[in-house]
Amino acid sequence: MDKDTAIQKIWTSIFKGLSGKKTSYAMGGMAYPKNTNWTRTKYEKLYILLEDPSRPPGINTDPVFDASLDFKHQNDQLSVDFNLTIELPITVDITEVLAILDHPYIGQFPSLTIQNTHRSGKRYCIHIDNSCISRTELGVYDIVTWINHRLDIIDHIVEVLYKIEKAPQNNNLFAELKNWLVEI
Repeated sequence: MDKDTAIQKIWTSIFKGLSGKKTSYAMGGMAYPKNTNWTRTKYEKLYILLEDPSRPPGINTDPVFDASLDFKHQNDQLSVDFNLTIELPITVDITEVLAILDHPYIGQFPSLTIQNTHRSGKRYCIHIDNSCISRTELGVYDIVTWINHRLDIIDHIVEVLYKIEKAPQNNNLFAELKNWLVEI
């Protein structure tokens, strides 16, 4: 299957997968349908940002998450990287943050930074990455299923992050967050 047919099936899935959800795709410079050209380097690449339209990245807002899908096509192999950064108030219990980082089923090598955001001040930022690779036409359907699962999960994660902002010491919310992060 050529990359254009594959990406068309994937985009159709993304549009359907985001329908009725809090999360949406951001129309950045490389975003479909404004620009369907793939960046040409040693491979072809398309990058899609996800955002909460009610709290998009900007000067006056500090989103609680940053998520992207990064598609690469090379030698008839299509891969998708899912990158998620969640932001937590600095007032949360650091042991809860470390428990997320230490969990054996959360992402591939999660990492932690502390960032000073425009409106919210210092925040813990946990970075989580995951990938899916396909070599065949059947694999595109596997990728679509993989993406749709993450689109479902991200909405739940964002909802819990908003609750944690209001109740940063609530350990039950962190247990719920960990359960959803395992699904990523």
